[in-house]
Amino acid sequence: MTVDHYAPCPCGNGKKLKFCKCMDQPQEFEKIVKLIDGDQHLAALDRINQLLEKTPNAAWLLAIKGELTLGMQEIESFRETANRFNKLKPDNPLGLVMKSIALATDEDSKPSEVARYLLEGLAESRETVHALAVMAIRLLIQSMAVNGMMSMVGFWSEIMGALTEQPENDSPSVDPQINLLAKTPVKLVDVPAGAEWGERLAEVVSLTKTFRYAQAETKLKAILRDFPEQATPLSHLLRAQLALLDQANAHKTALQLSESLDISPEERNYFRAVAFEIEPDSKSLQTKISVNFCEVDSEDRIQQEMTALNFVDTSDGPALEDVRRYYAALVGDEVPAKRIFSVFDKDLSVDVAEGERVYSSVIATVVLYGKQTDKPVRVLCVANDLPKHREKAEQVLAALQLGAPVESDLPLNSVYGEFLNRPHLLIGDPSSQLTIEERGDRLIEDFLNMPIAALDDKTPGEAASEERLRGNLLGLLYHLEGEQNIVVRAEVFDNIYKRLKLDRPTVEFDTKDENLRLATPLDMDRIPKTELNDAQLQGLMIRAMGLGASRAFYHSAVEFRTRDSLKGQVQLQVAAMSGLLSILPSVDERIAICEELESTLAAANSPVGRIVIQRMSLLQAAGREQEARAVLQEGVQKYPEDPYLMSFIQYAMQQQGVPAPGGGGDDLAAKMMMNGAQRSPASDEGLVLPGSSDQSSSSDGDSKLWLPGQ
Repeated sequence: MTVDHYAPCPCGNGKKLKFCKCMDQPQEFEKIVKLIDGDQHLAALDRINQLLEKTPNAAWLLAIKGELTLGMQEIESFRETANRFNKLKPDNPLGLVMKSIALATDEDSKPSEVARYLLEGLAESRETVHALAVMAIRLLIQSMAVNGMMSMVGFWSEIMGALTEQPENDSPSVDPQINLLAKTPVKLVDVPAGAEWGERLAEVVSLTKTFRYAQAETKLKAILRDFPEQATPLSHLLRAQLALLDQANAHKTALQLSESLDISPEERNYFRAVAFEIEPDSKSLQTKISVNFCEVDSEDRIQQEMTALNFVDTSDGPALEDVRRYYAALVGDEVPAKRIFSVFDKDLSVDVAEGERVYSSVIATVVLYGKQTDKPVRVLCVANDLPKHREKAEQVLAALQLGAPVESDLPLNSVYGEFLNRPHLLIGDPSSQLTIEERGDRLIEDFLNMPIAALDDKTPGEAASEERLRGNLLGLLYHLEGEQNIVVRAEVFDNIYKRLKLDRPTVEFDTKDENLRLATPLDMDRIPKTELNDAQLQGLMIRAMGLGASRAFYHSAVEFRTRDSLKGQVQLQVAAMSGLLSILPSVDERIAICEELESTLAAANSPVGRIVIQRMSLLQAAGREQEARAVLQEGVQKYPEDPYLMSFIQYAMQQQGVPAPGGGGDDLAAKMMMNGAQRSPASDEGLVLPGSSDQSSSSDGDSKLWLPGQ
């Protein structure tokens, strides 16, 4: 190949080859590129190492070696190269990005260290950002997850989205389990007219536009020394601290803003909710649980006692292997926990009248650890400490007859959102899900009667009558609205505010404006969907989809599908139906959506195999085996060329030991039906909101485990 002298130099400094001083061996560069293009990576690495012995300070060689070793998963070699490159060229953007990756792959490094090098690398980048920056951000986010800092992810999630131009499946912005307040950069307070510090703040804004947040933080602190407690500089300082992952100081700044009289009550409540979300260890959001970890006399006795209680369910099966390992790691065992029991707030053996729906909720988890060479039989009991649940918890403790406590420092706590999302079981029909209406009723009663640390361990219902707790209560309500994985009726949150005798914020908007401008992400949920024009509704649904705002998406999608004027928007109709499949709790509703989605996709000449398999899976789950087989057979006949459908059938036949047929699709389907193929792991797959997980199996699905602190 011929070297393009106007291509960027591989050293990553942004200069062209022709003008970069480091490129003094173009012939060697050409040879190395040929080796890499020919997948001869080891040969390329050997040649680079030989050249580095002669020219140890060749930045372009270190840059290529770093990328090669990273791609070959030679992490130690990559770290050594990255550190050497950064030491040689401390201002090189690629060197800084590589240094951040090296730190991110070291479990002893703090996410804040990774973030500082990455910001410096982005700041030093010129016209373009190196592709490794996206990998660096992904690794930083993984490090944040490991260190329990996902409440700080908003800034970095937005940067990753800007660099990749659209949300990807692994982007935290589309994860419905992360509070909506954490997934967008924090709100900035407007500059008041005539502010003496206005010009100095403009310098800060210029710095942040080029990712120089460390310098911006220094200037903001200087402004605040001269003009203490000013809300606008404080909001910019908060954003800088979030970018730098300075969690403790970001929490303090958010609290300062929540008490500022220079901003509106709504803004104070917003910043208080942000403070709750980013607080280290989420102490203010915790609700009371009791933890007992003790020795017991016998495995058999514990199993008999738990089985005898009609409000306890035995959780078992291969799907729980990871959970058993989780609880083993929690107490330092290498052997998975023996058994796990879920304790419910109602008896599971009561007779339920036909047509009646009675549901019970998990209030405690009991974990049995088997006897080991150096350890006795032990039991861990984690229970919610609500007064109305104590009687059942005391019955469990009495049955367990716990012995001597085991010394441990268990990292168990429960924030209120985890408890609101705990599993529920429909008595007499355990395979059914709670309806969205039932979820809403449960949410109202649970939330209003749950003691929460932010309210001095009082319930929201009790705190509403105390003026000193009013600010925290309103901040907590804002935070609750950000918990988008709780999909309930639109009026549920209005009812919670009314029960507490508080006014829920309303959203003002112009129905003549195509662009919907919202002050905070929480407004996506608050805005009345029926009053939006078509363009606004489409924009809101797309935005909710991109932010994993399941509740806002659900109500937007439902409204979207009612409008005849939007029937022709096929792509968005498919997106709406696909998203609803992951949210709707009713099997019958999901089957109907599958039928409509299949028809829509087929009309658009798009693949339908996944939908066929999902509909078959749902019918099997509903006990409608004959219909499920008919759906599969019909699908094979109608879509014989669909690759996903054919792949699924071949897999299922292999699992059944059936040889691949030589005939067409009908023959294949007949053999499949004849063997009575059962539901395989692949048939559990469903279409979900892009980037999100299937919520139908989270809080109200097959699992009946409540795992505090996860």
